[in-house]
Amino acid sequence: SGATDNPRIVTAIKSKSLADPDLSYNKHHVADDNGVVTLHGTAGSDDLIGKAVALALDTDGVHQVVSLLTVEAK
Repeated sequence: SGATDNPRIVTAIKSKSLADPDLSYNKHHVADDNGVVTLHGTAGSDDLIGKAVALALDTDGVHQVVSLLTVEAK
């Protein structure tokens, strides 16, 4: 079967990143496949990528995070 996007997980991660002033400006897309979250897009620095991954991992129902985030060229 195909990817099973869990809207609750995706919404929780997006809400938490919007609430964080360091992450709210990042341009990223969140997808969930049965607790495996994939982050796509850009962030301002490697540290912010790490912060986005940690935030996603700290979300109920998330078992693994795959980061395809890249640092946005200035």
